[in-house]
Amino acid sequence: MSATSSDELPGVPRRAASGAGETPGRDSRGLVIGLVVAVAVLLAALIFAVLRPWGSGGEAAGSATAQDVARSAAASPATSATAVQQDEFQKAEAALAAQRGWTAGQDYIPSQAQAVRQMIAALPAYDGAGLTMGPDDAPVEVRLFGDFSCPVCAQLHKASGQSLERLAHDGTINLEWVNFVIFNADYSSSIPAIGSVAAGQQGKGWEFIDAAYTSIPEGEHPVWTQDMVVSIAKSAGVPDIAAFTAALSDSETAQVAQDQTAMAVNNVGLNGTPALLINGAYMGGLYPTQTVTNTIDLQKELAAQGYDWTA
Repeated sequence: MSATSSDELPGVPRRAASGAGETPGRDSRGLVIGLVVAVAVLLAALIFAVLRPWGSGGEAAGSATAQDVARSAAASPATSATAVQQDEFQKAEAALAAQRGWTAGQDYIPSQAQAVRQMIAALPAYDGAGLTMGPDDAPVEVRLFGDFSCPVCAQLHKASGQSLERLAHDGTINLEWVNFVIFNADYSSSIPAIGSVAAGQQGKGWEFIDAAYTSIPEGEHPVWTQDMVVSIAKSAGVPDIAAFTAALSDSETAQVAQDQTAMAVNNVGLNGTPALLINGAYMGGLYPTQTVTNTIDLQKELAAQGYDWTA
């Protein structure tokens, strides 16, 4: 949403200078009507933002920089849930954050409204793709949507990837990589997406993801080839390279990456990468690692207190 520098109320035109024959009562009625219309429009926009928080998508790939973090956090659609009446889970979350002195949209990202949380909880999982890490019954579910030709995804992985994997290993989170292929036309990013699934079939999905992002030079959109992806698989320790190479051309392997991309668009409504779903909290673009881990910590504590984010 763009702001304009004007002293006019939205939807209410600046009043013209009074002239002969002007009827004051009619001007007052016009102003009141304009105010009512403005309030109705703003209220409708707010409700729409809450119910369809990703209608405008996450941060477009490559559009976010470290300097944009504070602004994107403050303006994130995820903060829209705090602008209306909170449900019980959101109230508990806000109270716990206040106890810690945390500011929503800066120190942590608050959860979406109940209807959106339930939509997130109903998203399909791709356990068979070998792209999950951590216990299935972890208190916090983290879904990371990314494209292997997205430089901001690479930034996020290099900044926060080890922290997320550590939290998965200690049982705090169930971490799932979700391929969201948006750069295939220009950079052939579907090849490493399929490669991640092929590596996952041999128990090396996250090793492949780590190796792929580590290989990307800062700020670049790599153009992928099959040879590059096979090389990444070797460096990731995929044991059977012949089987991996065959899987790269297998339609069932490719279908998993295609299904994940379709889910990101059709079920979630994303139009950019990277994006994180942390239980019912949405983070689009590049956020500081501390904001990510604070959000996870808050969700973990709420679960420990018996709150169900899906309810």
